[in-house]
Amino acid sequence: MKYQIQEITKKIISLSDQTLLALEENIKLETFTENEVFISLNEPNEKEYFIYEGICRSFLNTSSGAEATLQFFLGKSILSPNIVRTDNNLSNQNVQAITKVTVFSINRNRFHSLMNQFKDLEKFAHMSIQLELKNLINKESDLISLSAKKRLLGFRKKFPQLEQLISHSHIASYLGITTVSLSRLRAELNK
Repeated sequence: MKYQIQEITKKIISLSDQTLLALEENIKLETFTENEVFISLNEPNEKEYFIYEGICRSFLNTSSGAEATLQFFLGKSILSPNIVRTDNNLSNQNVQAITKVTVFSINRNRFHSLMNQFKDLEKFAHMSIQLELKNLINKESDLISLSAKKRLLGFRKKFPQLEQLISHSHIASYLGITTVSLSRLRAELNK
């Protein structure tokens, strides 16, 4: 696994070889099957996840029982930091593998211990939280201020090719529209 995690972390900050080695000595490789929910709402989850391969999404169920996609996560990225996606050590959302997903995971407490030892890892963690906050605010702003058409165009820019790889119902719920509306928008934009 010699520094495979570096492919993920370098998108946020370059970590020293010493930090990468310490991380790789403490991570565990996990694989989740297509459609598997590997983090469940209101269940304990004490891990940090680095997504090596695959596509997953975070989601919640609405009061009517429909699923609302919060975010998509692609290979060579990180999942929302544990501190963001848990309350009192319980998950505040579901996370599902849309395709087969391979992750590196590490116990949250062990990760915090390593952050205390390696200042570049602490900086990585802080920057990850800032990035997550920025993504959440941007998505919320888009839902409030942009038309569905502009949200779809923004989705295409942020996630090129994803539209061809995943269920359109997931995309529609992420955009805050129905699948019928998404179909109409796609047809209109493809003219």
